[in-house]
Amino acid sequence: MLMRESPLSASQVSCLSDYDFLALSKSEAPDDVGIGGQGGALRPGGAPLLRSKEVIGLLCQYWAIGFVLGGLKALRLPVFNYYFNLPGYQITAASALVALGWSFKVFIGLVSDCIPLCGYRRKGYMLLGWTLCLAFTLSLALVSWSGQSTILLSMGASFGSVIAVVASDAVLVDMAQREPVSIRGQLQTAMYSLRTIGNMAATLLVGVGLNSSQYGGHFTFSLSLSTFFWCLAIPSLAAIPCTICLVVEPTAVSQTIRAYAASLWSLLQSRVVWQILLFKFWNHLFHSIGSTATPGIAKIWCRVQPINSMVAHIVGFLFFLVTLVVTGRYGLQWNWRTVIWSTTIAVTGIDATVTYLIIFNVIRSEWFYLGVPLAEQFPIAVAFMVATFMSVEVADLGNEGVVYGLLTTVSNLTAPVSAMLTNLISAFFDIETPFLILDTLYVRSQVAISYAIAYGTTGLALIALVLCPRQKAELQALKQRGERSPIAGAAVVVGVVGCLAIAVASNVMSVSSGMSCSIFAGGKGC
Repeated sequence: MLMRESPLSASQVSCLSDYDFLALSKSEAPDDVGIGGQGGALRPGGAPLLRSKEVIGLLCQYWAIGFVLGGLKALRLPVFNYYFNLPGYQITAASALVALGWSFKVFIGLVSDCIPLCGYRRKGYMLLGWTLCLAFTLSLALVSWSGQSTILLSMGASFGSVIAVVASDAVLVDMAQREPVSIRGQLQTAMYSLRTIGNMAATLLVGVGLNSSQYGGHFTFSLSLSTFFWCLAIPSLAAIPCTICLVVEPTAVSQTIRAYAASLWSLLQSRVVWQILLFKFWNHLFHSIGSTATPGIAKIWCRVQPINSMVAHIVGFLFFLVTLVVTGRYGLQWNWRTVIWSTTIAVTGIDATVTYLIIFNVIRSEWFYLGVPLAEQFPIAVAFMVATFMSVEVADLGNEGVVYGLLTTVSNLTAPVSAMLTNLISAFFDIETPFLILDTLYVRSQVAISYAIAYGTTGLALIALVLCPRQKAELQALKQRGERSPIAGAAVVVGVVGCLAIAVASNVMSVSSGMSCSIFAGGKGC
């Protein structure tokens, strides 16, 4: 693994406080690194300008990614449930299969790091991803398929876009590391803000365009399914010339498998990698545990309408977007631990108050149920941006794809595990739909206890903050110390492969009518 040169030795760097490290970054970094002589950039080249060709090219990638993935994700209810009227296990499988590609980000990143396509490590994979996505969305737009075939073609389109995501993230790491420490993170904020806008636009298109009676809605007008897939194909097509003409990347040569494997093994042994991976896995796993009573509460006790749920979903995107912008503008130097635990505790308190007022029939309003918990988007967005900031700090030249893929994949891999834990815990309580219809004091108590456990696991998630660096300087000091552990490296490999196996097995089981009811597959038990 390539190591950055430091003006101090590793032992000296490890003794620096956050303030000292920042001061050193500003005073002793080379003058040609960063804008206006500001130091602390992790690689030379100067901070990219927002209006430059290379940044505009990457912005196009992220908007297209947000729109396509947002559109595919929103198909579950109007298309697979109402339009095709598929059985429940196939609808569950649709969501699982469309999201399956995200579990392989680390392997896609590894291949793109090691094997250039057409002389490029990133542009080639962007073109491959968008070409695949375009092929599958055009197939969906031009031919009328059955529900099962639509699921598989949507999975192909999603996988193509994930390939483009991985390559784009690697380019983003390269650009973000050229920013000086004082503003590093602004470029990431811009990219993910635009991706959120694309996601929000696709959700709005589904909510308005696929809301007639054939899609389970009440509008008198709607888009045909073919027209909707044309809307997804157009951004995929537009992304191809944007990649060719605007994305800036020098040509690269292939690395030998042996050299890359040795570099990757060294990376996995480093404390900075396994500590952050453990933090992200623990935090996401316990933060994602909930109660299976949630859908029933929305449908039976609060009578939430699909169109209003869609509106709340879009407003949630707006909250998420505003938080990203605020974090990028004012929060680049915030203490990561403090901001995560403070927002998590505050929002958990708000959510618990709303939930228990609904459970015990103090207030059972549709908009009360949908509106107040939107505040949850604040800690979610902050935690998301902190994770991306960490990924940029950890990556080195040549391994951007696998590092970013690894640190983001570990969050995705917790989903099937947390769903399984949620189902296991909820199985001990009488909180299924028939009980919610009865709405007795006993049922309310059962639901209340299930949520108390879920909120308790959020407290367990916060324990992982002891593993989270406070800021960029502390993370860089941890990285420069160079502590390594072969045992920890092996544990990372076993853990990632094991969680990936669980995720794939869970998704495959959800496709089978005989196994989709299994708790392991996200069901409630056969």
